[in-house]
Amino acid sequence: MAVEVTWDGGASTTSWFDATNWDTNNVPTASDSVVINGAYTVDVLTDGGVANDLKIWGGATLNTNMAADTDTFNLGSAINMREGSTWNWLGRGEVVCSGWMWTSDNAAATSLNISGYVSGGPSLWGVSNQLGYLTFTGNNHTAAAAGGFYLRNDNVVKFVFDAAGIAPFTINNIDLFDGTGGYLVVDFTSYVGLGTFTLMDASAGLGAETFVDETFLGLGARSASVTYDSTNNDITVTLTPEPATMALLGLGGLGLLLRRKRR
Repeated sequence: MAVEVTWDGGASTTSWFDATNWDTNNVPTASDSVVINGAYTVDVLTDGGVANDLKIWGGATLNTNMAADTDTFNLGSAINMREGSTWNWLGRGEVVCSGWMWTSDNAAATSLNISGYVSGGPSLWGVSNQLGYLTFTGNNHTAAAAGGFYLRNDNVVKFVFDAAGIAPFTINNIDLFDGTGGYLVVDFTSYVGLGTFTLMDASAGLGAETFVDETFLGLGARSASVTYDSTNNDITVTLTPEPATMALLGLGGLGLLLRRKRR
């Protein structure tokens, strides 16, 4: 039976690996059920963090920011986020979990933010109730999971482009629960180009499902559209010039042609 180990911040640092930050005065082991509950910030900056399962509750913030691709943070059976908590996946390394990464509370929004190189191992990603935010930022992150991605109700998946575009979220299976699977937000503010980008790339499961709604930010003089490809099981977004811009370009080209003819 797992022993519950709770963060109390007794070391007055933010390090997961400081033993006196835990109520047992021991760094959690692979058999411990870990609870971070309250307005704490906890940092995992090096290899070797383990737990049987992890609860991030009560407005807590967990930052995973390891240095090497081979570093691991192994969380065993399940991760539970609720009550306005935040998990920032930064840097490098692999977060390993054999069960669910999910939010289970609709009282306050929870956030999982991914901008570094992070592999979800065999995890099954999902958010079962309302007010969960999953954000992928930039072209340099690598987010992958050998399990599936399950989304429903009022949850939001957000892709934030950087100057180079966006990297895809790669999973085994997508399940958007037949059109009740939350909301898609794509932010193009930092990207000035056009083109087609893969947002989510799966091996199976998409079918005829879509997000409930799609919101695009920072378009400028561009239009965006999302394609749900049930054959290849991926979700892509395409940026094109908006029709008015194309019309102006056409008029400009016609004017140039007329000037040349007059000469």
